[in-house]
Amino acid sequence: MLPPEIRQESIKEKILELIFPGDIYCAGCGKPVERGRLYSFCDECLDSIIWANGRNCRICGKPLESWYPSDICSGCAHSVRNTDGGVVCFIYQGCVRDMIRSLKYSGRGYLARIMGQILAEKIIYEDLDFDVCVPVPMFASKEKKRGYNQAELIARFMCGFLGKPCMPELLTRTRQTKPMNRLSAAARRSNIKGAFSVPAELADEVTGRTVLIVDDIYTTGSTVDECAAELKKAGASKVFSAVMASGRNQRRLPEEHASDKDDKAV
Repeated sequence: MLPPEIRQESIKEKILELIFPGDIYCAGCGKPVERGRLYSFCDECLDSIIWANGRNCRICGKPLESWYPSDICSGCAHSVRNTDGGVVCFIYQGCVRDMIRSLKYSGRGYLARIMGQILAEKIIYEDLDFDVCVPVPMFASKEKKRGYNQAELIARFMCGFLGKPCMPELLTRTRQTKPMNRLSAAARRSNIKGAFSVPAELADEVTGRTVLIVDDIYTTGSTVDECAAELKKAGASKVFSAVMASGRNQRRLPEEHASDKDDKAV
């Protein structure tokens, strides 16, 4: 049974489900599909999806190209990470991008159930264990305007499938930040620095525990890193990340392979 928080917050989604049932419309493109489709994807969308089921970065989970000479992606190889590992479900493109954007910007909150199931099955497949889940928080005014935090919806459904506690109150967003999509990696780190905190009265809920951070998209990792830093500062023993989709490996080679002139690395 889903936790009470989901049942309380899903009235709007249930109404939408009656109008626009998630299992008869493709989760990617929105076209009608027969019931029982895998994750409610049509054939065209399923064929276009790039699943992160091959070689993945052992730190963040981002997919790696087959030729790439390291098990650490370029982003993690050139950064100090605060996470102890991570999982990614998809490459962020095509119908996956459309699905996530529909959840975030088009009010299709019921898509979070599908994403939560996919993420839960990925976590089971990767045998990733954790004590408590914390979604990346939104600034209060932005969440109020949108009507929900998409990372929290995904996390709650995921935890419902896994039977794990979801505690969004363990991490708060202390200030509004600029949109990240047009910022460089350095600007993203600066923009998000100091934007999260663990409430002092809830630090005991974090101390000594393994925490899983959930978000919808992983790009440079600056947001997840900042969240992980605050959770570890509060006493978390380990912090992992789980996201729906990420960009591709940036293909900048680790230093030990910097002299590699393979044309594919260009």
